[in-house]
Amino acid sequence: MPYQTRKCSIQELQPKLATAIGQYMSSDDRILACYETKYTEDLVTALLGLALLVGLPETSIEAQVVTQSQVIHARTSKDGNSASSIRLADILNIEETSSRGYYKTIVHSQGEATIWAGFASLQMEQKFANILRQAIKQARAAPTATSSPSLSILEDRLRVLTQLHKDGLISEAEFQQKRGELLNQL
Repeated sequence: MPYQTRKCSIQELQPKLATAIGQYMSSDDRILACYETKYTEDLVTALLGLALLVGLPETSIEAQVVTQSQVIHARTSKDGNSASSIRLADILNIEETSSRGYYKTIVHSQGEATIWAGFASLQMEQKFANILRQAIKQARAAPTATSSPSLSILEDRLRVLTQLHKDGLISEAEFQQKRGELLNQL
């Protein structure tokens, strides 16, 4: 089977994923769910996709994390790393779908933001979707003090961003862009 999913803690994630997830988290974020899914192309898929012309079959790893305030998705593959998050209060709907033994929770938010969370089993996907729905319900019921992140959250994000830059995981241009975005939230 090309997909493998496990429930885990942030510390058990593949290091690049843990760093990418950490970029979006503050010290007071409470983790409700954390899953890691590994995808490895099988030989038939690799041949059909002509992956053998450019190298070995692709392996990618992604992580899905739900906190009390957001859902975070990170992915690492031979093409690079990416991560994104959506505040629970901004989620419009959740869609569940599957294809070829891969089960997805698709999170749609205000604007154009979308997160695809993939799982190797229907049971894990359903559990993740249920945790996410419950977290959204609780986030919408909780009173909001402000729509912008608190100073401590921004400080935490700046520290994580600086560490990513020092570790060489993001370029100078990416660092400056994200730093500017964070400072604009003050």
